[in-house]
Amino acid sequence: MGENGKNNFWERLRTADEKTKRKIIIITSCICMVVIVYIWLGYFNNIVSSAVQSGSGAQIPSPGFWDKIKSNADSFYEKISGAFVSFFDGSKQYIVQPQH
Repeated sequence: MGENGKNNFWERLRTADEKTKRKIIIITSCICMVVIVYIWLGYFNNIVSSAVQSGSGAQIPSPGFWDKIKSNADSFYEKISGAFVSFFDGSKQYIVQPQH
């Protein structure tokens, strides 16, 4: 299929009715989604298999890993709570008097 064949396809697509265009876009979207999910699953499978191979046998998280997660969560909580405290401590009280 040369350049003329490509132009012929796009010309036929442009002149097609809306029902045909909708079918083509749905089929194309489904194909793209399947390809993306297939690539993602292959990538995820590669990550999991490399993690299992680097460990010995079954991959069981070490206590150090969960300690790190807990300490990161604690520091994140302290930063967020500190931000809220400083926000509310910095607020001023204004005296509002109605106009007479």
